[in-house]
Amino acid sequence: MDYQRSIVFLGDSITHQGRYLRYLAEYFAEDAPETGVRLWNAGVGGDRTDLCLARLARDVDAHKPDDIMILLGMNDCMDEKASAAFEEHFTALAARLRAANPGARFIWATPTPYDSEVAASADDGPHPERAAALRRYAAYIREWHEREGGMLVDFHAPMVAFNRDAQKTNPSFSLCGPDRVHPQELGGYFMARVFLRDAGFLPWREPESVAVLEAEMAKWRGSHSTPVCREAARRAEAEAEGRTLHMIRWQLEVLQHRDADDFVALEALERSFEGRHGEFEDRVRRYLREWPRP
Repeated sequence: MDYQRSIVFLGDSITHQGRYLRYLAEYFAEDAPETGVRLWNAGVGGDRTDLCLARLARDVDAHKPDDIMILLGMNDCMDEKASAAFEEHFTALAARLRAANPGARFIWATPTPYDSEVAASADDGPHPERAAALRRYAAYIREWHEREGGMLVDFHAPMVAFNRDAQKTNPSFSLCGPDRVHPQELGGYFMARVFLRDAGFLPWREPESVAVLEAEMAKWRGSHSTPVCREAARRAEAEAEGRTLHMIRWQLEVLQHRDADDFVALEALERSFEGRHGEFEDRVRRYLREWPRP
């Protein structure tokens, strides 16, 4: 395909996992091929607004994007110091991206919510302070958009509202997934439709119930099962796997400057791939095995 416009999605694990991006890839491949849009997944699990600065040249600038979407905040809210400095870090991030990408259009995305209300059996607790911090970040990004221009994609408000309504009849339902954080298939579809609507590609009215949303997603899946869509989905999923390798390499680069004890988590990750075979698994093991320990 002759790509005419590129969009880089800068984010954390919610972008890295690629669920909402797969639906976007299907849309641009099947429904709007004339737009020539190329999507770049620049998500790294665990990233924050301050930590991602050092990887921007490789993950954003190198793609010479026409549009840059920033979807961060989930990991900021889990660190007290990072949370308190979110506005400062977001301002620095925006300034750095603008300086290196003067012709790009910016898409300011409010963070997806931490669902402290769902009746879940997550290992981590409800943490209402995290939900409150993300509400604050969302309000700040809306104000930023009004002041700075660009485009706003508001994930936070509609996801909170949909969860609240659905939980009146099913307290265990959440668009944010069983861990209160990571949207699964239905949440990824919801996010994709919000993006397409707010970015001006495809109108959408949020469904009034989970059953209607599930039926709508099933209809989408049925109408996007063509070879073109399958190839777009395959490419998006392969890129998500590539982001996992990139995330591991990034963590290793950071850990290279720390104590040997910090490699315990990575060694546990290496053990988790024991007995699993395939090109992806083999590449992960090779990265971990060959990286020098201090």
